[in-house]
Amino acid sequence: MTIITQSNPSLVTYRRLHELYSDSLKCPCKKMSISYDIFITLSPTLHQICSSDFISESWISTMTLFNAQPGSNTILNVGLNGFDSRYFKLLSSICQLAIRTIDDAVRQFLTRSFVTQYVISESEFNAKLNTTFKQFKQSLITEFNLLTDMVHLFTRVDQPYTNSKNAELLPITPSGETNNQSPPELKFSFTGPIDINSTSIDCICATNPRCQSSVVLYKWALLPNGDQDLTTPYLVPGFIAGCFMLDSLQLSTLECFYDETCLSIYYYYIVWTRLLYSIYDWFVVRPLVYDNTSSRFPPETSLSVIVREMMVEQWNFSCSFEQHYEACSPNYCTYSYTTHTYGLLGIIIQMISMIGGLTVALRLITPVIVRIILRLISPQVNTEAEAE
Repeated sequence: MTIITQSNPSLVTYRRLHELYSDSLKCPCKKMSISYDIFITLSPTLHQICSSDFISESWISTMTLFNAQPGSNTILNVGLNGFDSRYFKLLSSICQLAIRTIDDAVRQFLTRSFVTQYVISESEFNAKLNTTFKQFKQSLITEFNLLTDMVHLFTRVDQPYTNSKNAELLPITPSGETNNQSPPELKFSFTGPIDINSTSIDCICATNPRCQSSVVLYKWALLPNGDQDLTTPYLVPGFIAGCFMLDSLQLSTLECFYDETCLSIYYYYIVWTRLLYSIYDWFVVRPLVYDNTSSRFPPETSLSVIVREMMVEQWNFSCSFEQHYEACSPNYCTYSYTTHTYGLLGIIIQMISMIGGLTVALRLITPVIVRIILRLISPQVNTEAEAE
């Protein structure tokens, strides 16, 4: 066996040697512990809603005016069914939580080190790093979902009042039959989504946490006498009102924010709301745009699915074997191959074999050679005999 040493092998040389001598090739790393951030790139891209105008301060502040608008209890709360500033604040909070969680996790992930004594093959390197990343991603998503599930569970268990209309105890003092006196009573208004047909609560969340209802927006206008008129209810695509805002968000989709018609109804509310409060500065929100080449979530995807993926569209993970090899920077590589060598006994055996082979060969060809010579000599002898 012959051992060869290749000094300061380049990546091209290493790949050529690995192709020829993969079983015996060894290239000790000059630096055995290499930080991930040297050869790994990880820059997740979140769903476009997390960078859209719909979670901006301008949009949320305008939606907040709906809650305080005169007559909102009879119009906007019935129409929006909770899809006002609270919805967008929650959506913004989830986006911010996902961003902070991912940033912290990625930062910690890239501080890890890849430890190896020798340069490993490119296929093994890619397989190990892809497995490590998949484990990291799954662990991160699991922890994020555990947090959101706990919040959801606590909300359902505690059954908090969620809006001013329901957050009241209504005093009732009935008259007695004899002396017109009786102890006061308190009436609780239970939490539940408002039915779009009856504009009243027809499902009690305390007994059925899966209550849900569709959401409509009403076109409305101020009449000359100051009253407000509701006309032409519009069923909002993708909006589902649940018991609590987190339920509503997870049950719903983002279809409305891709739809120009749906947004135009929202704009109608915004214009009148700003005029009522004498706010004349204006801004325009840009609708979401679906591109199936860059987004894995179609518009009709429920937000529960998107949230359980941490709002991430693409993780954008890549690892570079070239940069890893450069950081490893082996001073030399060794490889071996087998050559045929013979000792004294082997040489003697080879000589005997050669002699034996020659003997057999001579035995075979000697008669032939003799006959050929005799044939060549025989005509000459006959000629000399005739001449005498």
